[in-house]
Amino acid sequence: MSFSAALFAIGFIGLLVGLLVVLDAQRRLRHLYIAKGLIAEGVPESEARHRSGASHWDQPFIVRIWRKYPTLPS
Repeated sequence: MSFSAALFAIGFIGLLVGLLVVLDAQRRLRHLYIAKGLIAEGVPESEARHRSGASHWDQPFIVRIWRKYPTLPS
């Protein structure tokens, strides 16, 4: 494998990992926004984080990406 091909492969893999991190952060923000809404309605914080699925992000990133993301409550 030539140097330029290896450099391209490393860059492409880095791009994919970066995309995973960005998508993970966007999902986290959506779940936290819903949890804040539940807290504003008077739901205790720990229960609001659980009901909204925001507690999923208490785990490390490497563990989270292999598990199914929680669905947003309707």
